[in-house]
Amino acid sequence: MAVAARAAAPIDPEEERRAAELARVRAILRPTTPVPATPPFVAPPPRAAEENDSLQALEDQIRDQIPALAGLSQSRYTARIAGWVGRVRLHQSGPEGERTRIASRILFEKLRNLAWSMEAGTIEGLNTAWSTRNWERYIRENELIAATPDAPSPPKPEPDVEVDVWATPSEAGSLA
Repeated sequence: MAVAARAAAPIDPEEERRAAELARVRAILRPTTPVPATPPFVAPPPRAAEENDSLQALEDQIRDQIPALAGLSQSRYTARIAGWVGRVRLHQSGPEGERTRIASRILFEKLRNLAWSMEAGTIEGLNTAWSTRNWERYIRENELIAATPDAPSPPKPEPDVEVDVWATPSEAGSLA
């Protein structure tokens, strides 16, 4: 009986306004119509060969490979940096070298700072007074050095074994 009494009571206009506002906000926050799904991510097409020769592509390649330098020996990361320097110098000597002079100089200085901060060995290409007639060969040779794994270190003798420093290699083999 109490339920019927509450249902028969007149609705307050303020409460009716609140109910309408609540319905409007619910419609906004929780729509009943399906929301269109976001389109799937489509990877950009691979760059053309001529774009891969650009300074921007080279800088992107360097940025992607810098973390891997820490796992290389000094001679290998020096060769890797030297290969990149050779690519910049090749670009500077090319037909578009004058048009992109400032960008290539900035990238060249970044490579100089990278070599200095990693305490790399001597890189001839970083000396602007040094040049070669064949930058492609310079790049190829340094990339070969960078790709070649280091020779394994010689085995260390066990700490308990007494080593005869005066023995010849053939005698040392017979003592073991």
